[in-house]
Amino acid sequence: MMNVVNNTHNVLVYDFGTSAIKFGYGGDIKPLFSIPPYSAQRNQDDELHIQFGEEWLQKDLPGVEVMNMVNQDGTIKDREMIMPFFDWTYDTCFGELDPQEWKVLFSQPSSLLKQPAHLSSRRKLFAELAFEFGNHTQISYQHDASLACYAHGIHTGVVIDFGMSCLRVVPVLEGHPLRRAIKIHRLGGFEMTDRLFQAMSTNGKSIRTFLDPKPSDGFGGFFAPQRTIVPSQSQLSFCRRNVLIDMIKNHLKFKLEPDPKETIADYVYFMAGREPVDIQSEIESLSSNFWIDSNEQKSLTTLVAEAIALTPPETQATMWSTIVTCGGLSKLPGFNVVLEHQLNKVKPKNMPTNVVKPICQEASGSFAVWVGGSIVASYANFPDLCISSTEWNEQGERILELKCL
Repeated sequence: MMNVVNNTHNVLVYDFGTSAIKFGYGGDIKPLFSIPPYSAQRNQDDELHIQFGEEWLQKDLPGVEVMNMVNQDGTIKDREMIMPFFDWTYDTCFGELDPQEWKVLFSQPSSLLKQPAHLSSRRKLFAELAFEFGNHTQISYQHDASLACYAHGIHTGVVIDFGMSCLRVVPVLEGHPLRRAIKIHRLGGFEMTDRLFQAMSTNGKSIRTFLDPKPSDGFGGFFAPQRTIVPSQSQLSFCRRNVLIDMIKNHLKFKLEPDPKETIADYVYFMAGREPVDIQSEIESLSSNFWIDSNEQKSLTTLVAEAIALTPPETQATMWSTIVTCGGLSKLPGFNVVLEHQLNKVKPKNMPTNVVKPICQEASGSFAVWVGGSIVASYANFPDLCISSTEWNEQGERILELKCL
């Protein structure tokens, strides 16, 4: 694995997102693993089996329940699954790693600064797991918006995080998110898939996955009994949302003007079984929702302008000229180009707008936060950014209040 910079601190970096959990070694250019934040649970022979990774989430087996570990706001939903998850990463992913020999860096959602009780609860949970279960010697918490900035080689700017939960606008000043200036646009991946599903249903188009109930293979002729594997509702919902996200990633394009070379074939999606479905009208209706103010939701450009207006006046020119995008959906074709174009319509005069490119391609999109964490884990002063197990044992939760921003 190629390094961003040399890492001498033995640090594991975890980024718990709403669409994926990324984890790997500090100093690497990208995470070793990126998996959905879900567990697959199945009772077999009166014993509960818990598995992680997309392979298990889509297993064509009866009785598989898909359980979410991370809520849409970034809080931890299934706390009981976090301990087995860490155990799995130590033994299976990192190869029987001894946690006592490794420090840990955890990303934390900057938007939770507006929900301090939830942020404190999340920090406490990970401290308990790291120190009392994993026996790590040191941990560090870093805001995801700050880490996204570092992955773009900057410390001050406006982060637009376009992920599954929502679109978050977070001004960052010298590495610190400005809590009072954070703005939220609810049209993230979950809302987009809901709207796409509703539009398709209205137009009489159905979503089909390979897990939809179907007769199993067998012998015995036409009148032989047919065994039908019926997936759980949680697994079917997970797989259907995956299909909808796949539609969006493959067919949603942000454009300044119509592309004369496009044809209807560019908007045909093949369902399980190679069934073609034309989704052009449903997909195209999604892209305009970001740039138009409505009674229900301000446009993304309005939210960016409002967020920057809440930053110190002497920093606002820098904020306008230093726009950072991250999150998996920020890599949708044309998003950054149209975003910059739309922001130029609302920016103050004599303040140019620029969407900053990441330090490398691997540091863009959904990996930006993790790569930023990998960089921080390689700082010479990284131990100074950590909480030690000794401090935790002596002061408990109080040390989180003293040392976490």
